[in-house]
Amino acid sequence: MRNIKDSTFPENILEEIGINKVSEKKIDYSRLTDDQVNGLLYAISQMKRRDSIILLCRYEDKMTYKEIGERFSITSERVLQLVAKGLRKLRHPVRYCYIIWGYETYTQMLSERRMQLAALKREEIEKSGSDILQTDVSVLQLTIRTWNILNRNGIHTLGELISILAEDKEGLGIRIGRNSLSEVVCKLEELGLLSDC
Repeated sequence: MRNIKDSTFPENILEEIGINKVSEKKIDYSRLTDDQVNGLLYAISQMKRRDSIILLCRYEDKMTYKEIGERFSITSERVLQLVAKGLRKLRHPVRYCYIIWGYETYTQMLSERRMQLAALKREEIEKSGSDILQTDVSVLQLTIRTWNILNRNGIHTLGELISILAEDKEGLGIRIGRNSLSEVVCKLEELGLLSDC
């Protein structure tokens, strides 16, 4: 690894990641927008807490491996491993896209893409000629756990699901669980089938 004392944050960490080697879109490390810096900080924050703190200690605070090791009561060799692991994680497309495009820009791009997919799903359901409320809940592409829970509770169509949600959302939440309820509500909102939940 290079001597990071000579360069400033975030240039030093971006050079180590080699963002321009893994991405089609090239960025100038010395001319990052505030949004791109926020994207980098967001990508780092999505790691385990200790890993993100170690990366920031190394590149922002420019601490040595030994200093970081003393702070976390681990060997400098282990710090080296954790830094390398963190850099590998930042090379993953899910994370480096936030750096390249910027946090706000990439979040907006993802939101637009989700809306386009939801519109395509709606069109596909409407083209099939069936009533949207009689459509099987499988079109929501739920996790296996959530789909099994709905199936066990006798909820097989979107119409059944929407009517139960309208009547007794809290009761359904108790029957299927908070996480499954949240997933179902999000999927229905993406399709525009649920407005006031």
